[in-house]
Order: sequence, then structure tokens, then C-alpha cells
Amino acid sequence: WTGREAEHSRASFSLPHVLMNVYGMLRLCPYMERRHGTPTMALTYVATGAAATLASSVCFSRAPAAGASGALFGLLGMECASEALAARRHGAGHAEHAMAIARVTGFALALGLAIPGLDNAGHVGGTVSGALCG
Repeated sequence: WTGREAEHSRASFSLPHVLMNVYGMLRLCPYMERRHGTPTMALTYVATGAAATLASSVCFSRAPAAGASGALFGLLGMECASEALAARRHGAGHAEHAMAIARVTGFALALGLAIPGLDNAGHVGGTVSGALCG
């Protein structure tokens, strides 16, 4: 017990960070829920949020982390991997979608490096664990 676990439950974020998370969830979740079903999406969200928190803890990140961003990155990772696999079976449309998701994810990760105080270890942990779920 390092105290970090308690920090996750009381972490506060900037308003722009919260708004970006909300925007991402409103744009991504309805589509993914229709495509993958509620149980799969919910399980992926919870599992990748936990993996993001673990990655953050392992990397000894000093940035506050609550798992919401990491879980959102997890959903992006899952969708990118899922589309990449579908492209192998069904063709170019899925490959284009996978590349678009990869670009958005890469941009968001780069933005996380540029903005002080964001927990990019959690973002990367969420992305990788989501890709493994895809």
C-alpha cells in the first residue's frame, strides 16, 4: 500500500481534461456499444481502467489518476485492434477505420506528453490493454 490507491479515489482534474473525457465517451461509447454489445464494452472499460491504474502505479507516475482517461484509451485500443483484425478478413474499409482510430489515439497520447500533469502511463496502459482485448 503506497497511498496511491487512495489518491485514485480523490483525484481531481482540470476542467478541459474532464470535458475531453466526457466528449470522448459520448462520441465513442454509443458506437462501440452497438458494435460490440453492452457487456463486452462494459467489461473492457472496467478491465482497461484497472490496467491503466496498474500501469500508472508501476511507473510511479506522480500525476493524479482515476482511471477514466485510461479506460477511454482502453476503448480506443480495443476498437483499433478490432478494426485491424476485421480488415484482414473484410478489407480496406476496416483498415481505414483502424488507421483513423490509431491517428486519434496517437495524437491524444502526444498531447498527454505535451501537457504537464497528465498521467500518460495510465493512457498507454489503457491503450495496450484495450488492444489486447480487441
